[in-house]
Amino acid sequence: MNTIYILSEYFAPFQNVGSVKFTKIAKYLSENQSNEVIVFSRKNNPLNDVLLDQDLSVMKKNGARIYYVYEGRKYTRPPSSGFAAKLHRWYVSRIAGAERYYYESNQRASRRFVSSGLTIIKKENLPPPDLILSTYDDWGSHYLAREIKARHPEAVWIADFRDPVGAHIKAGKYRALCDEYSLMVSRTADFVTAVSQGIFDSLKLDAGTRTSVVTNGFDYSDYEYVKSNIPSGNPGGRKLRFAYTGSFYGHSLMPFLNAIKELIEEGCISTENLEVAYAGGYNQRVFGEVTRAGLQAVYTNKGELSRFSAVRLQHESDVLLTAVWNYKDYKGVIGGKFLSYLMLRKPIIGVVMGDTPGSELKRIMQALNCGYCYEEANHDADYKMLKEAIFNLYRSKMSTGSVRMEYNEREVENFNLKNIASRYEEIFKSLRA
Repeated sequence: MNTIYILSEYFAPFQNVGSVKFTKIAKYLSENQSNEVIVFSRKNNPLNDVLLDQDLSVMKKNGARIYYVYEGRKYTRPPSSGFAAKLHRWYVSRIAGAERYYYESNQRASRRFVSSGLTIIKKENLPPPDLILSTYDDWGSHYLAREIKARHPEAVWIADFRDPVGAHIKAGKYRALCDEYSLMVSRTADFVTAVSQGIFDSLKLDAGTRTSVVTNGFDYSDYEYVKSNIPSGNPGGRKLRFAYTGSFYGHSLMPFLNAIKELIEEGCISTENLEVAYAGGYNQRVFGEVTRAGLQAVYTNKGELSRFSAVRLQHESDVLLTAVWNYKDYKGVIGGKFLSYLMLRKPIIGVVMGDTPGSELKRIMQALNCGYCYEEANHDADYKMLKEAIFNLYRSKMSTGSVRMEYNEREVENFNLKNIASRYEEIFKSLRA
């Protein structure tokens, strides 16, 4: 029997992209009767998700124990469509005190997470771990893992990074403190994973660190649950519907929208047969770009949706959209939403802004044959390709009533979270050998 501690400050049933990966890993590891799974998280209610709640039920049936070590941040939905974007702009700005607030608030929260977690272990008389899996973001999970590892040096500690540490801090005291944190992790953990190579490039790691890219991904059970709980039939209708679901900070869809605008002006496609739908907390920003392109007539704001409703919207759409960036000093952004799209096997259009070509998103999309990726750094060739792709998708929808994409099925299974959970077991076994 292997006792596995999973430390993730975001976890089911909380609706957050940071909850998904390790919730799914915990679920699939708990299916192995040789594993005893014990989870440490914090309670981040009230944004709960029915799909993650289903995962939680499966875990508990499998005997997993989940401890919410303290009441975490109180999340509420933004009071207006522009609130989230305004908050993000403040958060990443270089205003006086912002970097200090970022660092010190994370330190305070992590100390509480660590002390509460250690108290639970002692109070519940939990068995010592064989494997410790911790994930960043936020800071406390890796700090708690360090303390547990110090008490049980024979345990294997695998530390995961979903994001860069303090990506908005470019230099100075707080940049050094962020680097010190990732160095600490790499020097005390047995193995470090990250969701992309670009994340590794952003981290300060010890030269001898053993590492591997272990991405986010998708879970077929989410899609199966949604399909079984909505009416069957042809939900999309005659219109070619493009859909974008999720966060939109630091992104842009302007190349995609401009391509549609030009195709309309050229008489290649009709606004009557088009829809661009957005669901998320950034409607003000998305609608601003739609207005700049003059495409208000085809735009639909679906508001903020639960993950269940977001997957339903994806199911009822023809083409799914994702938008990220790729700069010299911030590469490797893929986006968990893009990877969750893969379970639907629908065409995907990716827009990558930034000054650096050869993004990881484009490389993955080409390997999967899952759609079409435009890069700002390769504008001339990619924009022509993008327009042609949109026109062909439109023509297919108008003539056959549907669009199709022949995915590389072998490659896409690398992003199945059930297989990703197995990857962590393989790393554990190799370190124990």
